[in-house]
Amino acid sequence: MRRSLVALAVLASLALTSCGGNDKKEASDKTTSEPSSSVTPSATPNEPTETEDAAPDTEGGKTEAAARATVRAYIDGFFGNEVSETCALMTPKYIAQNVKDSKDYGVPADASCEQAIQVGMQFALAIKAKSEYFKVTKATVEGDTATVLTTATHDLQDTTYTLKWNGSRWLVDSDKSTP
Repeated sequence: MRRSLVALAVLASLALTSCGGNDKKEASDKTTSEPSSSVTPSATPNEPTETEDAAPDTEGGKTEAAARATVRAYIDGFFGNEVSETCALMTPKYIAQNVKDSKDYGVPADASCEQAIQVGMQFALAIKAKSEYFKVTKATVEGDTATVLTTATHDLQDTTYTLKWNGSRWLVDSDKSTP
């Protein structure tokens, strides 16, 4: 069973994760790196900390740093109620999956990304999930695909995001929870 961000946020304990997805094994010659900066929880969500840039460079090229920044911006946007900004960081495929998954929760099948994401945001707010509960830990880039791992606290699940290069920036294409 495949679930996207919205569906699991609505399902409660798995905000920003999914079940199922693409289990493709990555090539062993991928470049792997640890993040150059770590995310330290701040008193206020979306407030930059000493080790986090105030404005992540999501358009910094086909780099691991740009892939990590895209996932960080996606998570921060989601938990910061920045609906349009969150949708702008998603591929059409990922938007369609979120809309499809959210229709089980009252969102019409022809809903916009914004409508689907708002359902997840409302639930994340209700369960008091916060952006700082998710740390972007590592990224790998192979051609037009990046894989970014986030680790979670507060009984939430770690998530692996797959990103696709759209010619000028990374976009979130899928997610998969890792228990």
